[in-house]
Amino acid sequence: MIYDNSFSPKLRPFMIVSAPYVDLEGNIKRFPSGDIQRALFMVARVDEDDNVIAFKITSQDSKFINEYTYLISRYSHPFLKAHSYVQLDKWHTLIAAECKIVGEIVPSLRMAILRKYDAITREVDKCLKDNMSWDVNYVSPNRRIGSYHK
Repeated sequence: MIYDNSFSPKLRPFMIVSAPYVDLEGNIKRFPSGDIQRALFMVARVDEDDNVIAFKITSQDSKFINEYTYLISRYSHPFLKAHSYVQLDKWHTLIAAECKIVGEIVPSLRMAILRKYDAITREVDKCLKDNMSWDVNYVSPNRRIGSYHK
């Protein structure tokens, strides 16, 4: 499905948007011709300030295609020019006003994408916990001295 933003401006999860690339200093990247560089992203969340958390979409087969990507076909997503990958480990923050809706993930693939997302969040959770200090002499400040909570 292809969207016309003039009557459907509300961004929702699983929508695919085109948005400008922005460098780490907040500058919009441009081609040598001066045209703005845009990329495709899958919306994950839109907050109350219209900041969008989105996953990068690429059609490039590269070393960055890993177990945390999901292939979406141009046959089921006719607005795509080529088969593409949703990179669930490549998070970007976008500004809603700069996003142009180009389509959405078909409903039949959404649970599979959610499972891939769950896999990367479990891995991040594991990495964070593996690098926490678990002092064996730690005593919770909630523990009551002399109570049955020993």
